[in-house]
Amino acid sequence: MVRGWLATRDHWRANHDEADRYARVKRAAIAAGHVQPWTYQQAKNPYLDQLARQLNQEDEKHSP
Repeated sequence: MVRGWLATRDHWRANHDEADRYARVKRAAIAAGHVQPWTYQQAKNPYLDQLARQLNQEDEKHSP
């Protein structure tokens, strides 16, 4: 789990546009009224799931 968090952090550091996209997702969640921890997380999950799939695919491409 920690490995995934670190990979995500590194991805955002290397891809500022993607970090900005995540910030927009978070702002949209708040604007839509998802202010409780569970609903806020649920609102972000589609983006985070897509990013996890993307990072896994990239990792598979670079694995021997």
